[in-house]
Amino acid sequence: MGKGDIKITFAKVMALNPMGKHIFKTLFIFFLVGCAINANSQTKIEIKRADYGDYNKNAYGDVNRLIGNVELKHEDITMFCDSAYVYRETNSFTAFNNIKIYQGDSVSMFGDTLFYEGNTRQALLKGETVTLNDGQMTLTTDAIRYDALNGVGYYTTGGTIVNRENNLVSKIGTYDTKSKTFGFKKDITLKNPEYVMYSDTLQYNTVSQIAYFFGPTNIYAEKDSTHIYCENGWYNTKINYSQFSINSYVETKDKKLSADSMVYTGKTGIDRAYRNILLVDTTNKIEIRGQLGQYNRNTNIAWVTRAPNAQMMVEGDTFFVTADTLKTWFDSTRQNRTLYTYHNTKFFKKDLQGVCDSLQYSFNDSVINLEVNPVVWSESNQITADTIRLYMKDGQMSSIKMFKNTFIAAEKDSGLRYNQIKGRNAVGFFTNKKLRRVDVNNDVENIYYVEEDTGKYLGMQKIACGNLSIIIADNKITEVRYYLDPQGDLHPMDQIPAGEEQLKGFTWLAERRPKNRADVTPTYIPPVAKAETPKKENKNEKKPKPKGKK
Repeated sequence: MGKGDIKITFAKVMALNPMGKHIFKTLFIFFLVGCAINANSQTKIEIKRADYGDYNKNAYGDVNRLIGNVELKHEDITMFCDSAYVYRETNSFTAFNNIKIYQGDSVSMFGDTLFYEGNTRQALLKGETVTLNDGQMTLTTDAIRYDALNGVGYYTTGGTIVNRENNLVSKIGTYDTKSKTFGFKKDITLKNPEYVMYSDTLQYNTVSQIAYFFGPTNIYAEKDSTHIYCENGWYNTKINYSQFSINSYVETKDKKLSADSMVYTGKTGIDRAYRNILLVDTTNKIEIRGQLGQYNRNTNIAWVTRAPNAQMMVEGDTFFVTADTLKTWFDSTRQNRTLYTYHNTKFFKKDLQGVCDSLQYSFNDSVINLEVNPVVWSESNQITADTIRLYMKDGQMSSIKMFKNTFIAAEKDSGLRYNQIKGRNAVGFFTNKKLRRVDVNNDVENIYYVEEDTGKYLGMQKIACGNLSIIIADNKITEVRYYLDPQGDLHPMDQIPAGEEQLKGFTWLAERRPKNRADVTPTYIPPVAKAETPKKENKNEKKPKPKGKK
């Protein structure tokens, strides 16, 4: 054996002396001490233990070969393996089989082969199954690069992380053991008992259990088949609370809600949406827009404010409506959706327009209820009452009912003359989308301009009666029928008494009539922060005298 060679085997020592086992331990202790003498224990890798040690500088260079129950230490890291080569000159080692790495009392790693660089504290751990555990989660892959100096590990060949109820798979990942934060890229799948998430880029903290995602992200709820999409946001997996932005939407079997930003509150059931909101209900064929919205999944109630508007199909045509607030909900059976608008309601349809304070539309019953100062226009007819209800049948407008203080007026000559009917209650009937007949009941008053076939007026007829029926064709009254003691006169056009041209309570409200879709599609203007007004100089205020020498 040449100079610089050290070779000790347990078998040879036992053959020379029965006390060989104790001698071997003693010699090996001196061997380890010798290694430590040549190294600074704070910066150099320490050989703590091995069943067999071989050092032959002439044959292998400045390398320690260690076999059996090897234990190495470097600063706060302790490593175990079956065998290792310790390169003293470069302060590094390569280890093989049954590798266990412990850093402090939290991080542990296991694998088959390990290369460790002591000067930079970089480790490469490989194996058929490589794991990293920090007490909060377990990472499984086939190769981990670990920066022991900063406590950061990363993989590029695919890995799986298990953390409580969450299971995450990705192609590329990094893990900061100090902040307990993962960074993932490519082919990310996060599974939870309540949902599955697919993303392109994701950050996840194992302590807070909050995931931050960037790029296209899809979340599928297992319970109700809800699909959530966004390109930026975060998700608290512990309490199932999240926020989504950039092309975000929530989609169910028959509904889709999109907005610039959304907050999903999970178990609390109250979700919010902000800016450019669009709710599409394909079952009831309705779209709702606005700038601020909220949905309570427990009560099935949703409302939208800030320039809200809705559109739905009525009689094969689009019915547009707006108000200060739009609200929609299902009944307890979840079979009947109701739309409710309140304050400053306006609606527009090509052949029907109206305004009121509040509107209620039952999709199941196909009834539109107008409350508080309602006004409805159909062709040249203006209808007012305390309450107005519009009924549809088979997708067509079938009738209109007016309750209390009913007043129907039709313009004749550009604001000069009006046919008028006043009564307590009334009902009108539609045919082919046009008002064809109106029955007015109780305390009826009527002003009607009688015309010749040429269009020339014969006079103004003013009658009071119990009930009245009018027949309309081609936007003209073709017949008037009076019932229950009708009384009145026909006044020639040049003999109409002054002040008799209008019934009491008559008001023509053409300026309030929506003329097109734009009139019921509000434009949202975000509030502008008030600029601070510069402080004006007070000329009478005494200015301090400049300091100087007297």
